[in-house]
Amino acid sequence: MIFKPPTSFVLFQQRRQRFIQKIQEVYKGSSGVIIVGAGFEESRHLFRQSSSFYYLTGVVEPAGILCLFLDGREILYVPKYATPRSQWATVTVGGPEDAAKVGISEVRYAGGSVPGYSFRPVFRHEHYDTLVADLAAFLKDDPAGKVFTLLDSTREEYLLHINWFEHLQRWQPEIVKRTTDISPVLHGMRSIKDEYEVDMIYKAVQITNM
Repeated sequence: MIFKPPTSFVLFQQRRQRFIQKIQEVYKGSSGVIIVGAGFEESRHLFRQSSSFYYLTGVVEPAGILCLFLDGREILYVPKYATPRSQWATVTVGGPEDAAKVGISEVRYAGGSVPGYSFRPVFRHEHYDTLVADLAAFLKDDPAGKVFTLLDSTREEYLLHINWFEHLQRWQPEIVKRTTDISPVLHGMRSIKDEYEVDMIYKAVQITNM
């Protein structure tokens, strides 16, 4: 068996579609938005993407926020850096122009300009003000809409996302009473490995045995 990395983002599109279908099956009749956050860069460590965010997007880029609406819309929000990040790092998604490249229907800047070309876990409201405004519009237009996200505090990969989500709740208090933790649904999906994941595991075993 020869390991082959994905040559397109179709695999991740299919995963997002299955994930939405699972949520619709579990929460029948619900409307809403699924919010999944990427990891953040830390000064003393190389960036490692959140496994769940990567599972759904294939994107290795810090500080992104994926919003999947149950009506089929999908938006990836990314920081708007003052300095082009591509000058200093390999960039998967730099801005709205990269939506087609990663197979996501729309990419938007999360908010106002961020100094420099990196984004730390400590941030200000204006760095996500576009996302906050878009969510406020969604909550107003759909009074029964739910906000689904990953709040499993027993998993380290979610801790920065949970911290970010608490900031979001402070900026948009309406979210608090509408939030539902869907981490068990995603964990159930991820426990069943697809062909690509089996290939990656096999490749890891090959490297270990060298």
